[in-house]
Amino acid sequence: MALQAQTKQKEFQFSSLVSKPPFPPSQSRWLLPPEFFLKLNIDVVVIEKGGCIGLSGIIRDHVDEVMIIFYSNIKFSYSAEVAEALTLRLGISLDRSARMFSPLIESCNSVAHRLAKFAVANVGMFTWQDETLKWLLNFIAADLS
Repeated sequence: MALQAQTKQKEFQFSSLVSKPPFPPSQSRWLLPPEFFLKLNIDVVVIEKGGCIGLSGIIRDHVDEVMIIFYSNIKFSYSAEVAEALTLRLGISLDRSARMFSPLIESCNSVAHRLAKFAVANVGMFTWQDETLKWLLNFIAADLS
């Protein structure tokens, strides 16, 4: 019984440690980039206690086709601004390694935010090119509506 109580307490503490609040609906709607352009959306979640950062990004084209998805978990303490700069650097390097054009950049997107929250709980760096995570499909569709 005491173990269950400790687990619930840890879950509550974890959920209250995230330093960035949920985004207002007006900021979470994704807008298509102009034709022949790509858009890189990035976000980070910083867990202040324990020094953990979730980085994420998604690159989509002007018809909402997902080109690249990435997320990473870093066990180090950075400010949210430094973490976003690292995420931006990673997203641009992935974009260039895939031989794509320089993307338009946008921060604080609801899909990227969900990926960053997911990254906090999943150790490692993960990248998908030209495919979408099934659990993310509904969020991507809702992002445009």
